[in-house]
Amino acid sequence: MSRTAAPGASPAAAAAKAARKLEAVLALVSRLGQSLELAAVLDDLLDGLFKIFPQADRGFVGLKEAGDELVTPQAARQRPGASQEPMSVSRTIVQ
Repeated sequence: MSRTAAPGASPAAAAAKAARKLEAVLALVSRLGQSLELAAVLDDLLDGLFKIFPQADRGFVGLKEAGDELVTPQAARQRPGASQEPMSVSRTIVQ
């Protein structure tokens, strides 16, 4: 059984779900090449990732400079209806 399928899902349902995720990935890659502005690219990236991972309630992008260990948050988003508590991220996850 495919990892993208829910337990008990039919092969056709699993294939349709995989096709939707692939379409979202292709759309994301296409959009990322349309801007040189970092804020716009990160916004598109988070939009696309929320489409690919519908179970995610929160997402963030952190960047670090070459040779630097510090990861600096550059973009963060929460789905509407998700807990609006301040977002915290585990250092282990970031590493």
